[in-house]
Amino acid sequence: MIEETRIFDNNLFKLYKYAYNLHLNNTKDFFKQKSDEELKKSLINEINRDDKHILVYIDEKIVGYLMYKIDGNSIFLSELAVDENYRNKQVATKLIKEAMKIAKENGIKYVDLNCWSFNEAAESLYEYLGFDRIRSFYRKEI
Repeated sequence: MIEETRIFDNNLFKLYKYAYNLHLNNTKDFFKQKSDEELKKSLINEINRDDKHILVYIDEKIVGYLMYKIDGNSIFLSELAVDENYRNKQVATKLIKEAMKIAKENGIKYVDLNCWSFNEAAESLYEYLGFDRIRSFYRKEI
């Protein structure tokens, strides 16, 4: 089952925390360490903003989420996470296709997203789904 939500759920928090820690551990000094309480507040703030969340449920458990925001002529996918036990089962593909469906229903022309270079699996998925790479971000420590 796929649905949009604005609720806080412990399974959603686990996915959010996983995604945050993945970024924290794979980007040098880009993110700061946060306690569970700080992460919960961040997630609640995101839920209460204009950003929307699409959830995938299997057996009444949230196994994937995607956060997006509609901005002008594009829908921006800002976060995507899938429970490790449900990876390679089309959950991420379902989330992205649902976002594309929402975009079409709203007359939106583009689906945009950012992807960290360490996340090769995500890059492969986006390319498989027909996304084009149009920008790269570089950093040098001095």
